[in-house]
Amino acid sequence: MDEAGETYEDKDDLPVLYRKLAKTLKLAPDDYTEQTFRQLLGSCQQIVELLGSLRSKLGDAHSPGPKRSRPLPRHAELAVNLSGTMATFLVSTWQARQAEKPKAAP
Repeated sequence: MDEAGETYEDKDDLPVLYRKLAKTLKLAPDDYTEQTFRQLLGSCQQIVELLGSLRSKLGDAHSPGPKRSRPLPRHAELAVNLSGTMATFLVSTWQARQAEKPKAAP
């Protein structure tokens, strides 16, 4: 977001930041007319929202007490792998968008 010159607030949560970045990278579902891309990118947005919710509800950052649900290792692995896949995709898209920009004359 910083490199793109986009503004955001410290209070912005993960879904808000993702929506802003998706718009900047032209990855928002409403940037496309093809239904398949709209659905895929909408699903990516849902994954980010759910990962943020999972972190808030099941993560170590908050202590809701001893009755808190504990994710199994396979759930943690899924969350980590989904996060890594999304991060890799966003970085790759950023790099592709930068390569598409016309080079400034010296």
